[in-house]
Amino acid sequence: MNEEKLAAKILSQYRLNPFGTHGVSHWARVMENGLRLCLENGADQDVIRYFALFHDSCRRNEGLDFNHGLRGANLARRLRRDFIRLNDTQLELLVLACRDHTKGRTKAHITIQTCWDADRLDLGRVGKIPDPARLCTEAAKHPETIAWATERASRRIVPEWIWNAWGLKALRFNDKGLPWLDRQMVARILKRVTCGFLYRERVDMAEDKQIRDFLEMLTSMQHYNYSYRSEAIMEMKEHIMPLIPDMAHTDVIRMWLALALALKDLYHMPRSRLAAILAKGLPQPQERE
Repeated sequence: MNEEKLAAKILSQYRLNPFGTHGVSHWARVMENGLRLCLENGADQDVIRYFALFHDSCRRNEGLDFNHGLRGANLARRLRRDFIRLNDTQLELLVLACRDHTKGRTKAHITIQTCWDADRLDLGRVGKIPDPARLCTEAAKHPETIAWATERASRRIVPEWIWNAWGLKALRFNDKGLPWLDRQMVARILKRVTCGFLYRERVDMAEDKQIRDFLEMLTSMQHYNYSYRSEAIMEMKEHIMPLIPDMAHTDVIRMWLALALALKDLYHMPRSRLAAILAKGLPQPQERE
């Protein structure tokens, strides 16, 4: 299975935001959920991998789209000759899993059940905890499995391996070469405030060079704003102060505001919009306790 070529083909016809609720990060977590379940129940890993990529591939909206599973199944049939390495039996399992994954069923072949569970375990991304009664396999019903999957889904974790395996590096950046401010990127940026006053975060050399360069540029702008743009950073207070830890001292507050100003200048966005994005990168209430 050449996942990079297949992912590129699927994304070429995908109508929605590739990093939206039903986009590539969801597909990746579904794949990881399914492969984890396979270790316990012996379901077909190859079918699981294809299901993750196809099941939401033909959505036309992020809400109710009753026929998207059938469209995804039909896409898999059309791409079989050039992109899919499954025998007839496996393909039929894939088609049925995609077609019926939104119908709430629990009875099926173990591989189809595992596909459905892998998808349902990712409900945390929309604020729901999977109901064991609606899961199909005993492996998925384990409280530890539900907790593990829900924690990752609620944080909208984007598995790092997809950038290379699915050839998505270009999608990580907007048309200005700046990284999209998803939850993980924002959390990484905010470390540059909380790691200490005027100390640069140690650079992870395993990080993508373009990301490293962006973080270095952002830090330089932050420090410049802190030193020379007092009036401008104080204009950020109304929107950014509610995000700053209560016990932060004056210098740290100024560093937060200086960082927010740097992001505002780079992304040319309103202060209220920036504050909403930064809030997504903060620890959730249960993580702060």
